[in-house]
Amino acid sequence: MAENSENTLSGNSEYSFRAAYDSLPKNKLREARKKIGRIFNVRTDKSVYERINGVYEPKVGQAKAINHLFKTFGVKVTWGAKTNKQ
Repeated sequence: MAENSENTLSGNSEYSFRAAYDSLPKNKLREARKKIGRIFNVRTDKSVYERINGVYEPKVGQAKAINHLFKTFGVKVTWGAKTNKQ
């Protein structure tokens, strides 16, 4: 983690759910951020965005909760940093 301390928002795309988060309607982003913070037990926006960007590997239970959260918002593909729009 020390080598990544300069730019903590660049994470591992395998653990990122940035694409799913970015696909949410603007009026749902605040609600989603609050719920993501509760799932990971973090309070600051920086910590929430670190999880969204895959800086930290989620525990199995957290990953399941994130999958469920995005399904409730109608997002089918949760994991990955970029969308595959064609």
